[in-house]
Amino acid sequence: MPILSEHWSEGNFMTPGAHHVKVKSVKFISYNSGNRGIEYTVRNAHAQELRIAFVLVEKALWKLATFVSALGRTKAECAAFDTERIGCHEQLIGQRCAIEVEKVARNGKEYSEATSWWKLEVGEGVPEPTAQEEQSPFPTEEPPAEDDIPF
Repeated sequence: MPILSEHWSEGNFMTPGAHHVKVKSVKFISYNSGNRGIEYTVRNAHAQELRIAFVLVEKALWKLATFVSALGRTKAECAAFDTERIGCHEQLIGQRCAIEVEKVARNGKEYSEATSWWKLEVGEGVPEPTAQEEQSPFPTEEPPAEDDIPF
């Protein structure tokens, strides 16, 4: 007899379609290939969440650049964006964009995936930016040396 509780999900997953989202969190990840990546968690007005991941290799950074642009950053601002520094990514928490979500089949399962993103213009549910939001968004201080970490 199939038991419904075995198929229960506590997640509030994003449904297919267009969504206005805000970046909720960001963290570094490791892919099975050994490559490093960055994962952004975005949330819509219905508290549905979706993770959007980017591999941090030179030939794939164009995809991250399009996402950062959709979050309202300019090419000039991104001159200071160091993809290997978590502080640069954390500066995008709270920023908004629109995404298109589709169901994608992979390994015999269906997943919700952001397939495109674009910048929201003021008037599309986006307020005017504050003075703080208009300042240079990315930290410029150097990260601590690896040997400064006490283990």
